[in-house]
Amino acid sequence: MATGAPVIGIMMLDCPQIDVPGCSQSDSTYRFAIKRRVVKGASVAQMTSGSRELLAPVLETARELEREGVDAIMGDCGFMALFQRELQAQASVPVFASSLLLVPLVAQLLPQGRRVGILTYRANTLSEAHFNGAGWSSEQIPVAVAGVDEQSAWRLFLTPGYPFQSEERERQLLMVSRRLVAQYPDLGALVLECTIMPPFARKLQAEIHLPIFDITMLASLVAQSLSRCAFEKQHRSCGIS
Repeated sequence: MATGAPVIGIMMLDCPQIDVPGCSQSDSTYRFAIKRRVVKGASVAQMTSGSRELLAPVLETARELEREGVDAIMGDCGFMALFQRELQAQASVPVFASSLLLVPLVAQLLPQGRRVGILTYRANTLSEAHFNGAGWSSEQIPVAVAGVDEQSAWRLFLTPGYPFQSEERERQLLMVSRRLVAQYPDLGALVLECTIMPPFARKLQAEIHLPIFDITMLASLVAQSLSRCAFEKQHRSCGIS
């Protein structure tokens, strides 16, 4: 248990990092200390393929972060939900591999009959196995899934020199989201699977007018659970907010 401000370890994809506020890769996203370690061989294509071949390097990365004294461990890609149960079985600190862990909570928050939307990078390989890894199934919780990997600007998000916060990338994300809402009028909230989507969350919410959840919110929740502040009339910094 953290005795001061907590340190969260992040299992990173093996790819160029995007230093934009809101992304899991950016220090500016967090109000607590983080440590990063790359999962060897975990390219975007490999991690989002649905293959379990990355289980061993994911577990080794988690063990490495534990040896370095982190207070909790998070994933840099929502598809790491596939390994949540194995991580949980081996770790001695809290592990949250994916924002998909939020889906049961979000479902319980919504009025009866409302569906949880999931906005993902690669919809055709986000499967029941990932949902099961996060502790739920689509038979228990009605969900609607939409992906952006077929959109031209999102296919280029790792291309050197291509601006991350491009108007075209934002436009395409909003378009996919509008289509999802139109297809599922019973949608009650949206969970962002992809860890590079949170920078667009505010604009996205203004567009679809729904609650939006992501991995940065889960990280803040876990961090605050590890190092509670006293409730005071005057705000006092304690390493998290």
